[in-house]
Amino acid sequence: MVENELCHLKGIDKSYFIDYINKLSIKQNALVREQKDGKWYYYCTKCQKWHKDVKFNVKTHKKCPYCKHKYKVITKRNIIPKYEDYITVLEKNERNELIIRLFYFRRIYDKHFMNFQIACIEVERINFDRNIYMKMNTYSNMGYITHGLNGRINRDNCYNGYYGGLKKYGDIYPYNNVITKNIKRLLKDTEYKYSCLDIVARNKLDIHDYLYVYKKYSKLELLVKNRNFNLIKDIIDQRGIPPELEESNNLKYLKWNLNLKEFKNACFFKLNNLRDIRIYACLDSLERCQAIENLNSNIDKAVHYVFSQKRDLIFYRDYLTIAKDIGYDMKNNNVLYPKDLLKAHDDAVMNYTKNKDKIINEKFNKRYMKLKKFEFHKNHFVIFPVMDPIELVIESQVLKHCVRTYVDGVADGKTNIFFVRKDENIRKPFVTVEMNEGVVIQARGYRNNIENPLEENVKNFINEWCKKFNFKSCFN
Repeated sequence: MVENELCHLKGIDKSYFIDYINKLSIKQNALVREQKDGKWYYYCTKCQKWHKDVKFNVKTHKKCPYCKHKYKVITKRNIIPKYEDYITVLEKNERNELIIRLFYFRRIYDKHFMNFQIACIEVERINFDRNIYMKMNTYSNMGYITHGLNGRINRDNCYNGYYGGLKKYGDIYPYNNVITKNIKRLLKDTEYKYSCLDIVARNKLDIHDYLYVYKKYSKLELLVKNRNFNLIKDIIDQRGIPPELEESNNLKYLKWNLNLKEFKNACFFKLNNLRDIRIYACLDSLERCQAIENLNSNIDKAVHYVFSQKRDLIFYRDYLTIAKDIGYDMKNNNVLYPKDLLKAHDDAVMNYTKNKDKIINEKFNKRYMKLKKFEFHKNHFVIFPVMDPIELVIESQVLKHCVRTYVDGVADGKTNIFFVRKDENIRKPFVTVEMNEGVVIQARGYRNNIENPLEENVKNFINEWCKKFNFKSCFN
């Protein structure tokens, strides 16, 4: 019954949209220049009147004396780009269920007749209360696309990209150009009478997605009344209510028109003024915490310092990391907050480059001392951690694999490399083992074991090693 009802809705005449279409596409208008008998005439595509004037160059702007609007000057052979968009009309049926109707329009300039041709077709009808979507005389539930009598509407790729692909709930259609008048009166007897949809529509928010979230969180209308449109927009995009809104202590931040990121930062860091909120919003919160966790304990001071230096916290983190590796005093304020962060960063990079080998060797030695406790000897085999970056190069050259590319990863503690040797010749590379977070990721011999797989006694030895130290083996 509902599908049949949607199918037979009363049609809307194109004249209903003309004023709104002209208002949306007013920037598309132009003044067409033409020369007759040595005199210059201009035709206004908006008011469709001619007037005489002095010569104006093409692409300059001139005001029409009749409609008083300023338009670009073109010639007859110039093409005015087409204008297309979507228009939403709201209705309700006899059961007071909300009906959303979506129209696609296109306004194209015909340079031969010097006028605009307008096409306007209905592409979707929605009974929102029952979640029934009808597209091109066929219906689909919950936004899944079906083909109608005339097939799907094909839009230019730029418009598909602009509207975010299949991001929207009901396919890719936007619902932010609402031309229905007296929305408040229309919704009077519906379940959306307190939704403040009229205010949402005036502020060009997507009414479809707004109502979808409003169904789950009716308090959303309080944000509308408080004019928190930036927050509402982000909530609509994410289709979920942030848990911070449920805490009454955080409602004090609604006095500013914050977006979702700013609101969450204000709640998490207990910020008390708008300037600090804006500063924190310029920096990624995850990066902020990671960057200064072990390098600079004063988060607030670091954030304000980075903002004053017009840099981001990733840049600051890199500087502090290099400074620590070089051996700078990380308790010295001149090191933590140099007057010129860019210069200090460049100097630190230069010093790091000069002393890179020494720094890496020191890192390798620290890693070796930490992993030395995992040395193991049994059944004529021995396993021990790498001690020096040169050992990785030699291992890679002899066994013909790529372990030499792991130098930086081992130095930074991102992974661990162990060598398996035969106790009869402990210096000769035999098998290389990578272990990280208690898991043996791989064990590679000559040419990555492609030609000669590892022998069972080697695999058993690695399993015995893993069993002793509670590691997870790659051979189990």
